[in-house]
Amino acid sequence: MTDDHECAIITVHGKFLGGQAKINLWNPTVETTLEISVSQIWAFAGPGTSNFNSIEAGWETDSYINSCTNLECEGFVQISPDIALGCSFTEMSTFKGDQKDATFSIHKDPSSGNWWIEVQGTPVGYHPISLFTILSKTPATMEFGGEIFNERSKGRHTTAQMGSGHFSSEGGLGVSSYFHHVQVIDENNEVKNP
Repeated sequence: MTDDHECAIITVHGKFLGGQAKINLWNPTVETTLEISVSQIWAFAGPGTSNFNSIEAGWETDSYINSCTNLECEGFVQISPDIALGCSFTEMSTFKGDQKDATFSIHKDPSSGNWWIEVQGTPVGYHPISLFTILSKTPATMEFGGEIFNERSKGRHTTAQMGSGHFSSEGGLGVSSYFHHVQVIDENNEVKNP
């Protein structure tokens, strides 16, 4: 990460075929069109090498820089007629009010090697094994959390928020972002708590 990226992430080290989590949905503030705020899960392999591979699933406000997202990524095979990558959620969590969430999943099919994306238990589509170098042959490390890209326009930290923009110490549920039912899928294709 560069100095302009700020993260709150839990890394689960091991050899996994995927993971899933229920993440509450927010519409955070980002100050410029180049900034992002994401809440997601990551499956990755090869950090620190030229063959780094990453698959991410969750929600995002605004757009990633120097990366492809949603259907901009070449090769993703969309199968769901009801959910598309990049679609918008109609209901968001409200500060100190109703909380809305969705379950996101990344899972490698042990037979085909394809990496599947699911939202709310519905298979959206998959990234074919042929798109990857390291993830085509190596299990993944899993991460769960949030990230912002802060452009630091005008020489200061912008108003970019991660999640709700508030800490749980300010009042717990209904105040800050949350992940629950966080699980990993081990090399035996078993779903487990990390």
